[in-house]
Amino acid sequence: LPITIPTYQSLRSQIQARETEFLNDFNQVFPNIKNPEEYEMALYALSNLIGGIIYYYGPILIKEDPTPQPPLPFFTATPTRNSFERGFLWDEGFHNLLICRWSPDLCTATMNLWFNSQYKTGWIAREQARGDEIQSMIPGDFLVQSNLEGNPPTLMMAIDYLLSDSQNQKLMTQFLQTNYNKIYKWWYWFYTSQQVYDSQGRGLNLFLWSSKNFSGSIQYFGSGLDDYPRGDPGLISKYHLDLHVWEIVFAQVMYKIASFMNDKGNMTYFSQLNQTLIKNLNVFLDPADNLYKDVFQPVNDSSKSVPSSHVGYVTLMPLLFGLVAENSPSFNATLNLVDSTINGVMWSPSGILSLARNDSAFEKNSNYWTGPIWVNFNYLLLRSFTKYFPTNKRAQTCFTSIKNAIVGTMIQNFENTGYIWEHYNHTTAKGEGNHPFTGWSTLIVLPLAQDYN
Repeated sequence: LPITIPTYQSLRSQIQARETEFLNDFNQVFPNIKNPEEYEMALYALSNLIGGIIYYYGPILIKEDPTPQPPLPFFTATPTRNSFERGFLWDEGFHNLLICRWSPDLCTATMNLWFNSQYKTGWIAREQARGDEIQSMIPGDFLVQSNLEGNPPTLMMAIDYLLSDSQNQKLMTQFLQTNYNKIYKWWYWFYTSQQVYDSQGRGLNLFLWSSKNFSGSIQYFGSGLDDYPRGDPGLISKYHLDLHVWEIVFAQVMYKIASFMNDKGNMTYFSQLNQTLIKNLNVFLDPADNLYKDVFQPVNDSSKSVPSSHVGYVTLMPLLFGLVAENSPSFNATLNLVDSTINGVMWSPSGILSLARNDSAFEKNSNYWTGPIWVNFNYLLLRSFTKYFPTNKRAQTCFTSIKNAIVGTMIQNFENTGYIWEHYNHTTAKGEGNHPFTGWSTLIVLPLAQDYN
């Protein structure tokens, strides 16, 4: 206990000093945000993302392993404090794209505990439902974790960002000395467990998300795109495009980590794997329209392959990570989807839709990833145009219209409601879902700051 009780004035003075310190740090990290409305929302976004970091402790429940799991500490950002008040693996990678800029030490501190939570096989739980308090808030279907289920390895984007800044060299040396073997083990689990094998047990370097079955309906929650359409009448998933791209991203960052650690053997391996996986993207190319899509098969005939009829965020994945050759037929066909000047089928004045508005599944299922506008994918698209296609005039035209759309939508909603939302409606331009949603929706700070690294 303090020797003397602080006075109101002394407390107020300390609070004001902290506020000034926060504002000074914010202005230093994000110096390009000048517009007052944008500045206010960005301050709200970052401060609530940081304020949503929680510490908790306990074991998780694993479907395939009924033995009691060891209780572990956990320290992570959260999507929203009133409904998703726990750690989510693919959310955290997006969170850390901001947190790593704000404080590399804080960013690596959270990732240390994510990697420390690793199961003996290398698997990392998609939802970190640890301890009685957190578990009491989770619906029963989502409480027990499956160690067969993967989740997009977005933490690798945060690691990639930290490796790109020479100022983080000492920090990353310490971080990777602790976690290199764990990251490699996670990659190996992700690569082997989600891979499709032939009848002889040989890996095809093609991949399929492990699924959960709810009331007879297969849903690939591990993909993060819960209700995104993964089948057509008489057809089921054979290979998943988004997963294939995540495998490429994982391999590319593993190469960079191996290079940083001077691990020449793994540098060679991951360079070769990356080339193989990129070559296999051709499996997903639909020659009828030059778009990349999931691959389906007839329910009882795995020998046949049929392009998915669905066009949405999954279709954009190769473009999002610079895997489509500039000015190729596929490049132009993909830009057609999001181009405001031709009213592309994924374009809306409020941002890019999660599913094309002429798709047979548009706004169906749970209407979660089948139409609504999500900030994380809009950010990845803006980042792609800046990072991979900076001199392409058409890409830059799309960039301007999409940035104006998503920023304008979020600013208007923030002014009207005081909140940042989980996703946004293309018809009403209103925020929907959970709110305040200061998880990955806070990525809007980066376009406002003109930061796309």
